[in-house]
Order: sequence, then C-alpha cells, then structure tokens
Amino acid sequence: MIGQVRPSTEADHVAIVSFLCDIFGESEGESEAFSSVQADQVQWKFSVPRGDYKGDRSWVIEHNGELIAHGGVWPLWILTVEGETAGLHVIDWAGKPGAAGAGAFLMRQLGRLGTFTCAAGGSKDAEKILPLLGFRVAHQLTLWARPARPLKQALTHQQRDARLPARWARNTYWRYWPPLGPSWQVEEVVPEEFPEALWPHPEPYLAVFRRSSALFRYLAGCRSARIRLYRAVGRRTEGYFCLSRVPGVAKIIDAWTPSAAVEDWVALYASAFRKALADPEVCEVVTLAGIARANQALHRTGFRPRDVMSLMLNGKSRLIQPGREFHFQMVDNDKGFRHIGRADYVT
Repeated sequence: MIGQVRPSTEADHVAIVSFLCDIFGESEGESEAFSSVQADQVQWKFSVPRGDYKGDRSWVIEHNGELIAHGGVWPLWILTVEGETAGLHVIDWAGKPGAAGAGAFLMRQLGRLGTFTCAAGGSKDAEKILPLLGFRVAHQLTLWARPARPLKQALTHQQRDARLPARWARNTYWRYWPPLGPSWQVEEVVPEEFPEALWPHPEPYLAVFRRSSALFRYLAGCRSARIRLYRAVGRRTEGYFCLSRVPGVAKIIDAWTPSAAVEDWVALYASAFRKALADPEVCEVVTLAGIARANQALHRTGFRPRDVMSLMLNGKSRLIQPGREFHFQMVDNDKGFRHIGRADYVT
C-alpha cells in the first residue's frame, strides 16, 4: 500500500515546502527550485482562487502521517478544429526516495482529473519515467534567447570563469546582429479589457492552448515574478505578448498574432524584445516556441536556439496527429515564473 492520496490544504504548505526542499537537495533559501519552495509562492500556486478552474490544484500522498509525494495541477485546455479538450500539466512533481512508485502512482491518479496530461522540459529522471507512464512525444519545442545588456550580463553571469571574455564578446555580437527591424505600437493592458478575438485560435494543423482574461489576472498576482500583458498593434494586423520578469531575465511567456505571415511574427517578437529592454535590470530575453512561423520569426529577430525539448502527452491519443503543431508556451506550465532566486542566463 503506497499511502493515501488527497488534495492538500493550506495547513500542508509548510510540509510541502520542506518536502520539496528535501527532494531538490537544497536548503529553503538556496534551492535550485527557488520559486517552487517559497511559502508565499506555494500559497499562490495552489490556494489563490483561479477564475478559470475550480478544482484542487495540489495533491499529496501520505504514508503513516508522512508526506511521500506531491504533484501540483496546472490546468490546460487544448483547442483544435474538432473542439476543446481539458487536461493538465503536473508541476512540482516529486516522490520521496525510498517510497518506491509513489511519484508514478500520483501522476497516474492526477491523470484522471483531465482527458490528457502534458509534460514539457522536466528533469532527466522525469524524462526516463514518463514514457513508462504512457507519455508520447507530440511536438518539439525550442528555447530561444537573445542578450539584452551584454556587459551587465557578464558581470552578473553565473559562470564567471576564463571563458567570460569570449562569452561577453559573443553576446555583444548577438545583441546587435542581426538588427531587430520594425516593431509595433505596444501598450500594457489589464486582462479584463483584453479583446477575446485576439486569443489564439486553432487551425487545421495547429492546436493551441486556451487563453482567458481569468488566466492572466491570476498570473498578475504571481509572488515570484512580475507578469504583465501587452497588446501590440501594427498597420495591417495586431497581436499580444506577455512578459515575465525574473532576476536578470525577461521571459516572453506567451505571444500570438492571428497573422500567418512570418513578417508579422517578426514584428511581434521585436516589439516584445524592445519592451523587455525598457527594464534596466533585464540582461537577457528568452522564450519558447514550437510552431514553424514562430521559430522562423525568432531566428530572423536575432534570437538564438539554446535548447530543444519534447512536448509529451498522455491520454487522448487523437490529439497527436501527423503534421499537427502545438502552440505550447511558457505560460502553459511553471516555466513562466520558475527561477533560482538569482540570474541564470542561457547565453
């Protein structure tokens, strides 16, 4: 018997923080999963009401009164031309070493809360376990980055070694070449005033994840990152992006324009980069992309590929189809606000 699976309560938060700190192998204030093990952030992720989801968002397994596994629910809805499918991404997923199978068992139980379970860019241990739990690769995602302030970045870089001068020279080149090109007029908007017609819509070979003003209102209350929504307007079309500010880095955690023209996506990402650059503390801008038009635009905007990861799905197998792209963004899991409490650059 593995133990009792139940939704956590606010009374469990101290135990959850301690448990995650132990699993990640760090003391509370210094964990490599800093934004996951801060008490106020745990409270926001799992107890602050969300207007788009009413279910429990944190689950634990107990055995003899001891917490041996935890999994957080990040609710998702995939939109295709066939309709909408509800599911989730499991965040802060961990099992106690020695409690054989507890983490996998909890993942299976959480999978019953939706039609699909999603995973992207987890730990190496998770990448080994997920295929055994029935997860299949649905799409490939690319992490892109462009330096914003190379000198300040060098002075605050986590790897200040003999390669630092060469890295600074390279990042200086990457900062200014190629030139950004034109961008659109940008204004910050409150989620409740955002036009619903601008949210992503599916296409015959494109699946998107549902967006709503309730989601971005919830994100605006994040305790570990400053998250803001922007509308970008061009001469012939418009779009939006969302920026998340963490130490030293601005993350473009969501971006969309209904235009299929790569040139418009170039202008959208250039607009987002310039808006991020307005913050004097931003030394690097990063984002995640899966669809071809976004990847092409980021390359043309001067972003550089820094990593590739798999988007994996378990559950409703018909979501994975030959030729189908998934517009998965950092906003679709905790990558949008997760950080280690200090600058951690990828360039």
